[in-house]
Amino acid sequence: MPIVVRNPPRTDPLVAAAFTRYGVATVHEAQARTGLLDPRVRPIHPGQRIAGTAVTVSVPPGDNWMIHVAVEQCRAGDVLVVAPTSRSDAGYIGELLATALRAHGAIGIVIDAGCRDVAELARMGFPVWSACVSAYGTVKETLGDVNVPVVCAGQLVTPGDVVVADDDGVVVVPRASAPGVLDASAQREEKEALSRKRYEEGELSLDVSGMRGEAGGQGPGLPRRRGDRMIIDSHGHYTTVPSGHKDFRARQLAWLADPSGPPPAEGAIGDDEIRESIENNQLTYLRERGEDFMLFSPQASSMEHHVPDPGVAVAWARSCNDLVGRVTGLFPDWFAGVCQLPQTPGGALDDSIAELRRCVGELGFVGCNVSPDPSGGHWTSPPMTDPYWFPLYEAMVELDVPGMVHVSSSCNPSFHALGAH
Repeated sequence: MPIVVRNPPRTDPLVAAAFTRYGVATVHEAQARTGLLDPRVRPIHPGQRIAGTAVTVSVPPGDNWMIHVAVEQCRAGDVLVVAPTSRSDAGYIGELLATALRAHGAIGIVIDAGCRDVAELARMGFPVWSACVSAYGTVKETLGDVNVPVVCAGQLVTPGDVVVADDDGVVVVPRASAPGVLDASAQREEKEALSRKRYEEGELSLDVSGMRGEAGGQGPGLPRRRGDRMIIDSHGHYTTVPSGHKDFRARQLAWLADPSGPPPAEGAIGDDEIRESIENNQLTYLRERGEDFMLFSPQASSMEHHVPDPGVAVAWARSCNDLVGRVTGLFPDWFAGVCQLPQTPGGALDDSIAELRRCVGELGFVGCNVSPDPSGGHWTSPPMTDPYWFPLYEAMVELDVPGMVHVSSSCNPSFHALGAH
């Protein structure tokens, strides 16, 4: 049944607008290199920068009926985010819809599909970021949804999130973390201003950024080596996550039981919490055991692939992977990320492939966990030799990353948590 959510919670408009002071690259880096939409979504004309709150639209391929519905839900400072349910290069947006959107306060459009009337849109000065330019028209035959969580160009966008867009692309900032990311963006901008001044005075970036290191020819950011050998723990999990991460999962599961309100947003987790959780645990064990490096992934038993909701699976996988990404950013000499995939029982692998690409391309991860049994102990998935899995394997080959076959916990009442596997 089509859903239209009226007046969802939005980021404070003053906070959202303040992001226009910072570029997409700065915001992306400030929130631990997360939230960047796939680079196929590009501005149709350069020189524009916007920051506003998301009004989301889920549309069928080649049908823009719900964009017309969404116009009524827009207000001042909103950015329309359009995500087709499957790939479409049709021109969903043109001059007339842009005129209507502007009249209702929208400041721009982000669409993982086509737009048209680009000359008229340029004359209007109305900003659009799209996956392509296409004169191919759409129909108005099938309903979709407005103001529900969508995956747009590989990123989860929830109504009311902050959307920042400029010539470098588009980044989304979750509503709950927007104030903290705004502060982090300001701090990053100040730091870059100081670095810029030092560069202008002739200092080398190697010295300004402390990249000479102590590893000789080994280079910065590489694991320690003992002569010609290195000990790598290839199977590490983040079992000591901060409590705020567990709280987010509990709120997700509670929302699934009673989805009457908006989906929960992540809470803020500080770098100091992450450092404490790692320095007193995994990092201590690595040093005590004389190991050099760890391939690090989210806690396997908490992946819970048996939870069937695809949107929740995407949000949970992103949250887990982003947290691991922050660990690898804080301790780059000790950890490399291995991602969790948003698998669900019987679900398509499109979201898993998109998350794999995000984690490798944006977070620098070096592999993924692949569960052969997302059902959690009922073994309903095709065998791993089945063509069902081939698109994932092809993406792994393309990205040159391996997969670790690894189940999550069991929900089969005939077995204990790990007994079905």
